[in-house]
Amino acid sequence: SIHIVCFHYYDCSYFALGGLWTQFFFVLAGFLLAYVEMIRPVNKARNMGRLKYLRKRLITIYPLYALSICLLMTRPAYHQSCECEWEVLSLHIFLLQGIVQVDCCKPYSAWNGPAWFLSALVVYWLVTLDLCRYFRTLSLKQCSCWLAGCWVFSLALWPLNELIGDSSTSGSSWLAHGPLGYFHVYIAGVAMARVFILRCMVDMETGAAPTADFGRLTLDTKSAPLAFRYGCIMGFTLWFALVACNQFIVSVHRAPTYYILHNGGLLPLMILILGGGALGADPLAQHVFRWRPFMILARLSFSQYILQGWVQEILQHYTWGMYFALPVLLLVAYIVQRVVERPFSDWQ
Repeated sequence: SIHIVCFHYYDCSYFALGGLWTQFFFVLAGFLLAYVEMIRPVNKARNMGRLKYLRKRLITIYPLYALSICLLMTRPAYHQSCECEWEVLSLHIFLLQGIVQVDCCKPYSAWNGPAWFLSALVVYWLVTLDLCRYFRTLSLKQCSCWLAGCWVFSLALWPLNELIGDSSTSGSSWLAHGPLGYFHVYIAGVAMARVFILRCMVDMETGAAPTADFGRLTLDTKSAPLAFRYGCIMGFTLWFALVACNQFIVSVHRAPTYYILHNGGLLPLMILILGGGALGADPLAQHVFRWRPFMILARLSFSQYILQGWVQEILQHYTWGMYFALPVLLLVAYIVQRVVERPFSDWQ
């Protein structure tokens, strides 16, 4: 999330493409939640209703989000992208700002604009358990086809965007800032969880690949594919190549290139990084991401992202403010994570 925060805060050539990491939220969320469910033996699978599952997810994230809304109520002026903030406040309270779109303004940008992704996650959480039950029955080949299909679907979003009637670089609000534009990315995360289990894990009792009636599973880093053992290095190499291309060769900030990349076009790159980080055998995952500062940043990921708008609202009124925006945000996020976010996560 630090990439996107710096993209919002600073006019820097490297972070000019920081917004493309939005899709990583969704593929990561799909992967983590599906992995937790699909790693359970069949006889221990959770039989939970959709609303109860949604409530368990909201307990961990909503208190901090609600705090951010309360803090933003103290700001003196309207957001420049939406002059009907109080009219759409109820949409934000019920996490509907990305689902309900109003032509006269942009509801997702009012109040805590960067938090629109929570509105999409609410929709995805309602079908997560159904997706897990479906994908845990699929073979490696079938899941791989799903991954490829989700990536190809990203190319079809631009014609759909044109059909809606928006030809801007970032795309229509229905797709760029709502659940319709990232559902395939979330599904790719669920499919990736199944691929990871089949290729990178073995049954602890038999030492063989997982079967339909597996018991407890454990990682098998030696037999994992090369793409997972060096996924972070490969993925970030591709990322830096894209940044260099944008800076020195041709800009990707044009329609439809940016929109396609933003809404799933970078799925292969994201999946490599996700697989390499999950396996833990990648040199970057071993020696960099496990370094204490990165571990702290990982814990602060949600709180810093949710609070970035409030910190920016305060500091942007001072000529020196944005120079210190990131350090101030990290300090505030650290305090709030310990006082607000962690207690609810531990309780849950």
